[in-house]
Amino acid sequence: MRRVVRRVAYFLDLFPAVTDPFILNELLTLERRGVALEIYSWRPNPDDRGQVPPELGRLKAPITFLGQLEFRLTEKLTALAWALARHPARTLRWGAHYALRGGRERWYWAQALCLARRLEREGVDQIHAHFLSVAGKMATTVAQCTGIPFTFTLHAQEIYDSASTGELQFRCAAAADVVTVSEYNRRWLAERHGIPSERVHVVHCGIDPSFFGPNGAHVAEASEPLVVCVARLQPIKGLEFLVEACASLKRRGYRFRCAILGEGPERPALERRIAEQQLGGVVELMGQQPQEVVRQYLRKATLFVLPSRSESMGVATMEAMACQVPVVVTQVRGVPELVKHERCGLLVPPQDVGALAAAIARLLDDPALRARFGTAAREKVLNEFTLDRQAEQLLEIWGRDSGDG
Repeated sequence: MRRVVRRVAYFLDLFPAVTDPFILNELLTLERRGVALEIYSWRPNPDDRGQVPPELGRLKAPITFLGQLEFRLTEKLTALAWALARHPARTLRWGAHYALRGGRERWYWAQALCLARRLEREGVDQIHAHFLSVAGKMATTVAQCTGIPFTFTLHAQEIYDSASTGELQFRCAAAADVVTVSEYNRRWLAERHGIPSERVHVVHCGIDPSFFGPNGAHVAEASEPLVVCVARLQPIKGLEFLVEACASLKRRGYRFRCAILGEGPERPALERRIAEQQLGGVVELMGQQPQEVVRQYLRKATLFVLPSRSESMGVATMEAMACQVPVVVTQVRGVPELVKHERCGLLVPPQDVGALAAAIARLLDDPALRARFGTAAREKVLNEFTLDRQAEQLLEIWGRDSGDG
């Protein structure tokens, strides 16, 4: 018998985060499909310098910041009495578990009891978390206290960090189901962390193809081709290789402009590299931009490039593909599940400036190839990587009868 999920509590570390629009988009899509949400974030994102995504105004769900939430002793004792009355065996089992772990873990359990009482009073019938985070740990504990089914989505860092194996295994054992964003991740979880593949569901991140779409103009006829990259300015994104590839293309006589949209700690190093290569006016660091500006750049782009050292799959790449832009990306982890080489873009080895420059040059030289790749790219996104498809898959997973646990 299938469950009907009506109210979901989301546990997130940082929200709202300008750098993680895929989470906000997921929430908005679920609300549009009639799901009531409650957001529990550990804290607001400290890296966004006060920036708030404009789309946040459309979110109906209340946001509670867990790091600022402290329950009184009387509330904790009341919650403990409630939990013992409702779920005596579960409460004693997990209470003993956290008591033995001591320290901060006892605090998590006491806070979780109070949250568990609140969630059950409010009729929450599903708990979901993103990442292997502090908020996710709280979500696990709340689920253990209530028996409300708990799921979480794993993306990248927490999967590939071998130090997280113990926490991953504990969290997966507590969860009704585990979600990840690529088949590559699912295989890695099984082979490196011992998480059975049948417990892991692949739900690709999605984008809104009605927002990210082609503008109808023939960008191939632009006098100066535009290469666009959307990425955080962090070492993992490999942006220094893009700068070097641009320098190589400039020396070979190519005329183009490269716009990098994003912000991060690598900005000073990239600025120095751009100056050293005399790429002023060719490569521009545009800073963090709202989704509307990102869309404007993608719709004017001749091609999109993302030279990551590692990438779970790449939401920015999906957005470019939805805009019917051919892409050049690195062949890492789950990326080949999104970008089929020689069909909707080109895959190159990571950290290979020569291969990256050659792929960019090939697309700059061949308007017909760009058009063919762009058409196939949008078709790929429409078939497999939309927000509606993502929401349908999550609701399907949550609707499974997982028992009492």
